[in-house]
Amino acid sequence: MGAFADLQRRTGVGVGGVFLYVGLLAGIVAGVELAGDLPTHAGSVRLVAFLPGLVVAVGLLGVVSALSNLPRAVSLAAARRGTGAHTGTAEPLDRTLESPVEGVDALCYSSRILENDVDAEPDPDDEANWSLAAMGTSGVPFGVRANGRRLRVDPDGADVYLPDRTGSFLAADEEEPDALAALRREAGVERDPGTAYRFQESVLAPGDGAFVRWEGSPEDGAAVVADAGYPERVRGRVVSGLLLGVPTTALGALGLLFAAGAL
Repeated sequence: MGAFADLQRRTGVGVGGVFLYVGLLAGIVAGVELAGDLPTHAGSVRLVAFLPGLVVAVGLLGVVSALSNLPRAVSLAAARRGTGAHTGTAEPLDRTLESPVEGVDALCYSSRILENDVDAEPDPDDEANWSLAAMGTSGVPFGVRANGRRLRVDPDGADVYLPDRTGSFLAADEEEPDALAALRREAGVERDPGTAYRFQESVLAPGDGAFVRWEGSPEDGAAVVADAGYPERVRGRVVSGLLLGVPTTALGALGLLFAAGAL
């Protein structure tokens, strides 16, 4: 389930979105079959049906992204109109942390450890054969200066959404720096001599723009800690998903109906 949690953190689409995608795709194909007869040959859909089916599959990615992010976009917009969310400049209170990968001052950070035991010499820029081994967040109480006052933020237990930053690559036979070894051990990942690793982190540093949402008052602890652009990023997923996904899906569905002889 860690991979689904990571997918939801990065795209807003979790395990529910995956099931929604499969259900919508299956529903469209079943509806086309009821309306007509998709051509098949030796058990495989012919090219005339494959191409519009591919268009449907691509379009549904946008639709599912929009539907998955819509509830969060609505709740974020409502919180921003009230007093439950603020955007401002992140400031240290008592202390900062040193991020384990980049070694920079951080108020809050999220980290990911990926491993590759398939390729002998994997390309760190190629996503093939890399799997998520662990992820986590850490932070200290900090302040957010907004509207002329500073609000205290406790990120403990909050959902953290920060843009990914470039991390470190560790080849299978490479000596492991102490900071990365500590991060790996803290995450409960045992190092395999034949496995390459990638360490990634996202950092909220002093002076960065921050978005914070509370379920109650700031004294109750933050529910969401993110960069200042997070609300617009969520809204953008909804808008672009609908504007691009719906027409693309509809076009592909019409192509399938034509291939099935229903048009």
